[in-house]
This record gives sequence, structure tokens and C-alpha cells, in this order.
Amino acid sequence: MMLHSSRKKSRKFLGLGLFVLTLFAIFCIGACGDKAALRVADTVRSPAPVRVIQHAIGKTQVPLNPQRVVAIGFTVDPILSLGVKPIGVSSDEPKYLQSQLEGVVNIGTDYAPNLEKILALKPDLILASRDLHKGIYNSLSHIAPTVMDQAKSNADWKEVTMLVAKTLGKTEKAEQVMVNYYARLEEFKAKMGDRLNQIEVSVIRPLPGQMELNFKDVFPGTILEDAHLRRPPAQDKDSWGTEITKERFRDADGDVIFMFTWGFESQNALKELKTDPLWSQLNAVKYNQVCQVGEHWISHGPIAANLVINDLFECLVEGNR
Repeated sequence: MMLHSSRKKSRKFLGLGLFVLTLFAIFCIGACGDKAALRVADTVRSPAPVRVIQHAIGKTQVPLNPQRVVAIGFTVDPILSLGVKPIGVSSDEPKYLQSQLEGVVNIGTDYAPNLEKILALKPDLILASRDLHKGIYNSLSHIAPTVMDQAKSNADWKEVTMLVAKTLGKTEKAEQVMVNYYARLEEFKAKMGDRLNQIEVSVIRPLPGQMELNFKDVFPGTILEDAHLRRPPAQDKDSWGTEITKERFRDADGDVIFMFTWGFESQNALKELKTDPLWSQLNAVKYNQVCQVGEHWISHGPIAANLVINDLFECLVEGNR
């Protein structure tokens, strides 16, 4: 009887112990579940930090530190000038940028970027230009946050640079880039001395049977104005420029002519121009005051701007023109 009673007590204590262990297990599972739920809730309530950028189309939330940027339009030179290498650009980028774009994917032309190629790159930010890409803004925005500059021409390169910098969180870097730009121009003006106000500078591009004159509201025009260089009366206008026929070649003359080519037609036109008697009658041509420069003169951004300044030093200071 006593043995039987002891067994009953043992079973009772065993049952009580199992009950306590079960309660403890339920408590632990519940507590862990609550913590997991809190972690999930925290994740939902705390998305990746962003900055809001006001741009040509509206407002866009962009990553604080984008790692995979596609840049097209007027934004490529500016982004490279800030020390950021994009993962995709258009095929239209000029030669002076090619060494910095090694390994970067070609996503089509500026006028017709390939959306499938951009999607395949999985960008976390797209930089584009309203003037070129307004029609595909919605498509680009479905791929990644998209910021568009409001440049109407390459004359707006400073504004584009600052927008790109703000989008990337590199405003201080951009400000320093521009400080360096203006410092180089001050050095140029100091070395020019009195000659700065004594010469008129012409900017042209040869075309088949005619010539393009670049006025003040175009990329090289903005730099010449910052340099306080005077323009010939026919080019001292607040617009991008014009095309003239041979009968008006005199409008291309100046104390110094900066001449650039862009595209095969322009290069072929240059060969014809050099044999044209109307061209040889210009004063700058007679006195060997024609500086042939690169396609960076028709580009946009701080890198190209500094190359233009290099040409100003070489042709007007070092060449003592």
C-alpha cells in the first residue's frame, strides 16, 4: 500500500513538473515571437533613409548614398567631376571622358536610351535631362528614383552640376570644384593683363557649305564671359548662335578664332574650309590666329570647362596671341 501511494505521489509531482515546463516554454515562445514581431514592425516603420530632391519634373526621394547611378543627358560630366563613376551612360559621351568611363555600360543614345538595358543594371538612381528625356520620365521612374535637370542647353552646366551634387549629397565637393574653376579664370585674367580688353574672340564650327557661330548663351560662351573676354559684334548676342553662308564669313572673324569640329560632316567641312579663298581673307587666318580645339568646347560640365581654360592659356597666354 505504501509503495502504491509513493507511486501516485511521484506521478502527481511529475505531472506538475511537466505543466510548469509547458507554461515556461509557452512564455518563452511568446516572448520570442513578440520580439520578432517588434523587429518586423521596426523594419516596416524604418525604411532606408532618403533625401527629397526638387527637380524639373517634381520631387523625388533618392537614397542618401546611391551606389548604382545611371547618368544620361547633361549630367555625365558633372557626376564625374564630383568623383562618382556611373554604371551606365549613353553612347554619345565625348572622347575626353572616355578614360573615366572605362567599364561603364552603354545604354543607347541620349535621344533614345534603351530602357531594357537600364532596367538590367538595377540602378538605385537615374540622372537625366528634361529637355531630352521628359517623354520617358515615368518609365525611368518605374526603374529607379529619377532626377531631371531643367537645362535648356549646355549653357546651363553650372546649374546642372549643383543639382547633381545636391542629389548625391556632394554639395561641398561641387562648391570646391567651382571655386577652383573661378580661381583658374582669375589666374588667366591676371596673366592676360591689358590684352584682356584689347582682343575679340570668335568661336566657330565649320559645316558643309556654311559655318556655325557660337554666341554667348552656349557652353563656351559662358566660359569666355566668365573670363571677361570680348566677342566680335556679330557674336556678342544673348542666344546660342546661328549658321551663316559663305557670303557672311566675315562675321566669323576676330582677333583670335577658336574653331572646333563635331561629327564627320564638320570634320570634312574643315578640310574644305581651309582651301576656301573667303576663309583665307579673314584677319585671324592671315595672321595665324586660329586655334583648333577639341569637342569639349561643345560639351557641358566642370571637366570640359577646365579643358576650355587650358585652351585659353595655351592660345592666348603661352602662345602670346
